[in-house]
Amino acid sequence: MKRIRYFDLLRVICFSIVVFYHMMIQLYFNGMFAMDAIEPFFVTANINTGVVAVTLFFMLSGASLVISTKDSVDWKQFYIKRFIRLLFPFYFVNICWFIVRAIRAKSIFALIEGIAPWKILLGVLGIDEWLTLYGVSGFSQGIGEWFLGCLIILYVLFPIFRKLMLKNKILFSAIVISVYVAVIYNYSSSIPVYQNILVKGCEFIFGMYLGAYQGSLNKKAVVVSLPVVVFYLTGKTPLGINSAVNITVCALAFFITVSFTENILQKSTYFYKWIAFLSGCSYELFLIHHLVIYTLTPIAKQYMHNKTHVLVLFIIELAVMGILTLAVKNICDYFIKRIKGRALPSAGNIEGI
Repeated sequence: MKRIRYFDLLRVICFSIVVFYHMMIQLYFNGMFAMDAIEPFFVTANINTGVVAVTLFFMLSGASLVISTKDSVDWKQFYIKRFIRLLFPFYFVNICWFIVRAIRAKSIFALIEGIAPWKILLGVLGIDEWLTLYGVSGFSQGIGEWFLGCLIILYVLFPIFRKLMLKNKILFSAIVISVYVAVIYNYSSSIPVYQNILVKGCEFIFGMYLGAYQGSLNKKAVVVSLPVVVFYLTGKTPLGINSAVNITVCALAFFITVSFTENILQKSTYFYKWIAFLSGCSYELFLIHHLVIYTLTPIAKQYMHNKTHVLVLFIIELAVMGILTLAVKNICDYFIKRIKGRALPSAGNIEGI
């Protein structure tokens, strides 16, 4: 499969936004700053940039899967490859964090006392944190959050989505758009709409269409998409429409706009090497960044007296994230190659999410 370079750039942009958002929001949760003081860094008149970045991740996942399964697909290999790539680092980080927690608590049993075996199974499947949204508590350590469980469910459903899309692209898109509109305009759940699996599923499928048509986008599309992105990021006028629509439209426009950097990335070999490297670490960073932020921010609270101190905290957190991300990636890649060699001796490289 030909590598789509702007996909890597999108991943880097998105995880940078998500990490920054979580670092900022923890300043509020730890009582260091009022929400009014930090919101201007990630909230505009119509969007929350952190939510847009998460939406882009779902779209990017859908687009990547469509492109990687463009030809005939061995679904057994498809599932083995994806779930090895998703779950092995997830297990590794969970085990390491459990050991850290056990050392802190000076007891393993204190962490698992009263936990039913079936709840531990939910953690093995990677969907425990996602199910907590629906009141099903598992043995979750917060790693991967709701995002990973939701993504795993969509991965399982992907072959069905793909078959329906290939059978009739227009009809399937009409159905998906209808479901999307029906859900967001009749939404009454206590779960935030941006975490709803139906909404994320629709955005995942929108990404599938972006992937299917990514090579045929007319250059004039950026004339429309770029002003939309600029408006959402800088505009001061609320549109007065559903917030979920704003998020989805902004993410679609951002995706299309960045797609026109493909030629630039192909020519910028040195720059792209760094982008590809950072993109390749994005999943491991996603798994560990919360743990670093949730651990260091409360410790630093007593030393936070001005914005310079906050900047120093952020630099330290980023440095720790970088070190741990590289360690986790190198260790996991070492074992994944050997697992892949035994489970899929004829398979190619395992792709990230």
